[in-house]
Amino acid sequence: MKIIEVCGKIKKRSFLKFLETNVNMKKSILFIAMGMLILGGIISIYFIISTYLDGYWIWGNDSDYEITGQFGDFFGGVVGTFFALAGTLLVVLTFKEQAKQNKRESFETKFYEMLHLHKQNVNEIQVDKLKGRVAIEKLFYDYKAIYEIVERAVYEIENTTPPSTDDEEVNRFDKMKGFLSNQNDKLRFINNLSYGYFFYGFENYYVTKDDKDVQFIINVDVTCILIRDKAQKSLFIPRNSLLGHYFRHLYQTIQFIARDEDLKEDEKYNYAKMVRAQLSDFEQALLYYNSLSIMGQNWINPLGESNVEKMCLIARFRLIKNIPYYYEYFGILPGNLFVSEKKEWEKLGKKFFEIELIK
Repeated sequence: MKIIEVCGKIKKRSFLKFLETNVNMKKSILFIAMGMLILGGIISIYFIISTYLDGYWIWGNDSDYEITGQFGDFFGGVVGTFFALAGTLLVVLTFKEQAKQNKRESFETKFYEMLHLHKQNVNEIQVDKLKGRVAIEKLFYDYKAIYEIVERAVYEIENTTPPSTDDEEVNRFDKMKGFLSNQNDKLRFINNLSYGYFFYGFENYYVTKDDKDVQFIINVDVTCILIRDKAQKSLFIPRNSLLGHYFRHLYQTIQFIARDEDLKEDEKYNYAKMVRAQLSDFEQALLYYNSLSIMGQNWINPLGESNVEKMCLIARFRLIKNIPYYYEYFGILPGNLFVSEKKEWEKLGKKFFEIELIK
């Protein structure tokens, strides 16, 4: 009776919310159902023994069918209620498990379809006569070449002495050199500008549209230097048509995994690991430099999180674990960007990078 009274006081909506949010709901339902069955069994045994001691018996030649009918009413009305409730709970659990299984099957169907589309995206990438992952390797080295050209142009700006008679020009260079004196700002700018040139071409890309921003001023000067030096136009052709849909789809695939509310974190990691397994070493390297750009910054936001589940996508699922350890990286080094995340994974006994020679 106490159980019934307590349950009666709980509002139906609150009870349903409790069931939905309780992580151990399956165990709770099984525990309650088993409790009902045991309680019904105890009552039955107690009742049979008690009536036997009082001189009644429910079978035999001397059975009184009127009395046994009352026995049946008792078992059906009292004990049967516990058994019926236990059965109802088990049916609810069965439906819930079925619904959960249907959700998982729906998720996996879409996931594997997205994985298949990723493979198609890779195979469709073509540079000259190179296709697929070989073309991506070529694109990575193209980006490196562009980075080195931009880096030299920035170095030239840093070391240029403007005419002392032109105060406006002196102030402009002082402003640019002041910004570039900060190593972190300098490296981020070079990467943003290099990747923008790589993605959209140097004649169509600006890191900002604010013509008063110092980065815009440096951007204009770098572009002028490239034009002056007659930069190789074939190196600066836009790659957006090659890589835009590739990175967007890859990002949506990882987000699809990360946002699923029915998956546990280790399950999410295993699905993301399957995606990572499809990425070649140079795909992972290019993904890293894409994440440093304005276009791909959502891959690495936020940085410095100590909770794995709150880390940026690249760190949370260790998406660049297999980047080539033998390669001489440039700009912001992978090991220097994910310092906190690397330490947190090591606390869990796992390596952030496959080979720890990466800096």
